[in-house]
Amino acid sequence: MEMMSLPRELIMDCIARVPRCYYPTLSLVSKMFRSIVASPELYARRTTNNCLVSVPLLPYMSALSSLAVVGSTIFVMGGCGSAYDQSVFLIDCPSNTWRLSGNMPRRLVSPKADILDGKIYVVGGEGRVLVFDTEKKMWEELETRSDMGKHCLCCVAMSGKIYIRTDKNSFVCEPKEGKWETDEILNSKSWKHACVIDNVLLPWKGVKEERFGIGLKQKQRLIWERRKFIIREE
Repeated sequence: MEMMSLPRELIMDCIARVPRCYYPTLSLVSKMFRSIVASPELYARRTTNNCLVSVPLLPYMSALSSLAVVGSTIFVMGGCGSAYDQSVFLIDCPSNTWRLSGNMPRRLVSPKADILDGKIYVVGGEGRVLVFDTEKKMWEELETRSDMGKHCLCCVAMSGKIYIRTDKNSFVCEPKEGKWETDEILNSKSWKHACVIDNVLLPWKGVKEERFGIGLKQKQRLIWERRKFIIREE
């Protein structure tokens, strides 16, 4: 699970436990980190966080389960080779408790998930995409393409779109329009992971691999070399 997808109060709780000498560096990570470091709430939290809180034992979570954060709640979904393949359970961060929340409509192997407009998109193999409406508490299955491949490697939401990488290709979904397209820039590189920082999609293959990003303006391509962005106009 990416650090940036965690609830703001949980990120603040983590930063409150970091020595203050590292705050200037943390403020460079993103706008959210910068606002947290500068907020009075952080220093109030530091005075109250004198001990760690005991959390009840969580149920078994497969290493292949997928996580999504909605407010202060963490949704844990699916997995592979366990009794929790279709199960969904919730972790409530403020109360440090968890509870089961039913099952997904179908079993998804190694699912990947992210949230967009209050809906959790869970992508599995064979082009299966399940959508959970967090307000209506209802599941539905999206119609997808037949060429999406057998395995989903990554799923990231940004600017009204879902970016998906499978073992076969890269795809972009616009849920409101029901459109599925391939992306030339994403397909030009081999990548397995991605995150979104300040409305820039940052995909990468591994720690030592070249990292590149796609901003809101698709005409710009950003190359990440040695922790610096180089913007190239397409």
